[in-house]
Amino acid sequence: MKTFSKEELNAIAQSVAQDYGADKVFVTSDGQVFLSLNRASLHIASKADECKLNVYEIARVEQSKENKVETAADKQAEKETPLKSESKSQPKSKTKKSKKS
Repeated sequence: MKTFSKEELNAIAQSVAQDYGADKVFVTSDGQVFLSLNRASLHIASKADECKLNVYEIARVEQSKENKVETAADKQAEKETPLKSESKSQPKSKTKKSKKS
């Protein structure tokens, strides 16, 4: 049975916590993620004959804009996107069309 490093388990747990909107999840060392400690404990007990598993409680980390790595393309897109106040169209000037005879 494959076991994962703490970094791998954290990445798996963060993904599941984000998907389910959970504040915390419980992940076992074989990569299984649970929303309750009881379920994680039951999983560990069912595998007790095969191998020794650990369970870790991992809190969800919110990804804010400050934590996001901004790429050059993101910066360029930000410059090109007009703000709402700037995007209002100016009234077109009325010009008279001359008739050709």
